Amino acid sequence: MRIGRAAAISNAVRHNREDRKRRERIKFTAPKPDAENKQESQDDNNTSQDDYMIDIEDINLQEGSDRKIVFRKYPFAMWIIGTFILILAIYCLYHITLGFLGTVVDGYKDASWWQVLVILALFGLSGVFFFAAKIETVTFDKTKDEFSRKKLNTFCIKKGKEYKLSDISDIRIEKRGHDNVHTNTIHFKIIIDFKNNESVNLLESRKEDKVIRQVLFIKRFLGMIDTQFGNNAHIDNAMDIL
Repeated sequence: MRIGRAAAISNAVRHNREDRKRRERIKFTAPKPDAENKQESQDDNNTSQDDYMIDIEDINLQEGSDRKIVFRKYPFAMWIIGTFILILAIYCLYHITLGFLGTVVDGYKDASWWQVLVILALFGLSGVFFFAAKIETVTFDKTKDEFSRKKLNTFCIKKGKEYKLSDISDIRIEKRGHDNVHTNTIHFKIIIDFKNNESVNLLESRKEDKVIRQVLFIKRFLGMIDTQFGNNAHIDNAMDIL
């Protein structure tokens, strides 16, 4: 009996030691629940902020700082159409003058007047597209207290004007065009209103969301809206303050 009782006591002591060691291992190796929850919460917040952040690449922002922002819009569609028409005009000109392989006529003297007229019209039309295609640059500069809007076409003809930032009274969005069964000319423009009742429109686009984001960014830069709202505002709620 004494031997059995001693064996039982020995086993109990050994089990207690093993349980103590196991608890110590768990104590030092178990993850911290608070840290996990905090990390998950932070990840959720980051995801939420990413959903609401304004993508600067999507709003044509060329340069941005606390003192100066520059928007630049390139007329890629006009350039593509103008280039296509120019290539077509050059091909037609080659076809009636210098083309010796499979040409319809032998040379310029044999060309009909309407063919020459079509070629001239194509060259003129391509020139119209290149002339109308303007690179628009909009600058807000707090250091100089200056707002400027400049346009430069393909022929390097520049046109622009400067205003004072302090004279800006409001920035809004204006919807223009018509939408019917046959055509849809709906587009949006940013309107800058000044204290002297003068207005300037800029950064025209067919994308309403894009124009809203641009206005949010400009208003946040000028301090017209809350900074936190400008950073994280959802696009569906943006019109409440515009």
